[in-house]
Parts: sequence; C-alpha cells; structure tokens
Amino acid sequence: MVTAGGRIGFVNEKREEIVPLRYDAAFSFRKGKAFVSLNKKWGLIDKKGHTIVAHVFESIARHEKGAIVTKNNKKGRLSYGGEQTIPCVYKSLGHESEEGFLAAKREDGKCGYVNREGKVIIPFTYDEAWDWDFGTAIVKKDGWYGIIRAEEDGKKPIMYPSLGECIRKGEEKAKRQGSEGAKG
Repeated sequence: MVTAGGRIGFVNEKREEIVPLRYDAAFSFRKGKAFVSLNKKWGLIDKKGHTIVAHVFESIARHEKGAIVTKNNKKGRLSYGGEQTIPCVYKSLGHESEEGFLAAKREDGKCGYVNREGKVIIPFTYDEAWDWDFGTAIVKKDGWYGIIRAEEDGKKPIMYPSLGECIRKGEEKAKRQGSEGAKG
C-alpha cells in the first residue's frame, strides 16, 4: 500500500504499481481482496483493482472472515469473496465467534443471534446480547441475565438477577463439568 497526495494505491514486491492511487482509505489485501474507500464509500477490489463489490457502504469493520458493513445506518456482513452473507438490516452486529455466531440487534431493540450466513440461530427475544466467547454468550431479558451455550443450541438459559451472579454461576457450572469430564 502506498500513499501520495492524500490518495492510496497498491504496489507489488518490486514496487510496481498494481492499483492506481485513487482511494481515500484502504485495508491491506487479505485472500486476494482489499476493502477500499472511494469518495467516502467502501467497497471491495481484487489485486488488479477490479471492483468486486461496489463502493456503497458508509463504514466497515474488517475481521478474519470478512467484514461488518454499514449501509443506510444498518449493519450487515460481507465475505472476502464479495458475497453479502447478512443483509444490512440490523441496528448492530457483534463480532463473529469461532462458531460463526454474531449477536444482532433489530430496529425494535430486540436482540438475538445469527450465523455468518444470516440465519437466525437464537430468536430475537432478548433486551441485550453479548458477543460469544469460548462457546458461551451472556443475554439480558427483563432485567435478568443468563448464559447461552453453543453446545446446548441456545436453549433457554437459567436467568439470574445480576450479571455478577450470572457469571459466577456460569463459572461454577464450567468447573463442575470440567471435573466430571467432557460431555457430548
């Protein structure tokens, strides 16, 4: 990546220009593609500078397997292959977990979880939903907190009146399961 005159372009290992200096902002190439901003709109290009995805997104948060994109103030997901796997319909989307789950919030404020293809995996019944971490996620509903586990397919969690108690009980359950050996 090179910068000159407030514009960004790309060069190869020999420092030869492969993509002209024309972009406002850019991320490095990953999997042969780069997210770039042209006239303050983000899109996706290949190493020859060909547009893979049009520059229509207001913002982008790149991650290992793609990016969370914003269009008309709504969040969605774009793969490095250029496929919009989750349409821009959510008020917010969390970070993608190892399992491929993302916390999502609808415009009505209800939270649930979708997978990286956009399929709802845990219904939008929660007031808050945290990102997945080590196969678990914390949710909040009507002032009560619970832990959802990936291996339990998000079945209804036991709810606790405080976040601290929820975490403590979750840790106790994990220790019990660890001492009993792996189940499954």
